Amino acid sequence: MDSNSLLISEIKLKVLKLLNQNKKLTTSNMELQNEVNELRMNLEIKKNKIEQLEDNNKIIKLASEIQVSNSEKKQLKSELTDKIKLIDDCIKMLGE
Repeated sequence: MDSNSLLISEIKLKVLKLLNQNKKLTTSNMELQNEVNELRMNLEIKKNKIEQLEDNNKIIKLASEIQVSNSEKKQLKSELTDKIKLIDDCIKMLGE
């Protein structure tokens, strides 16, 4: 009977160790799943950013291919200067 009692105690101890190990592994697994999900979200964000940059690159290439004459440049500069003056006047009025 004494050996049976000792055997039962050893089995209980091993079961407790296994339960503890299972709990640690479950926690570790959950942490790793969270990390994987976070990395997937970061990857998706990076993919979207790459797509945006590629689109911007295409637009820049197209814009650089368009040639503007000197008279058009002067007109655009003049219009831009007028718009900047208008914005400055609006800012001054808001400051008063």
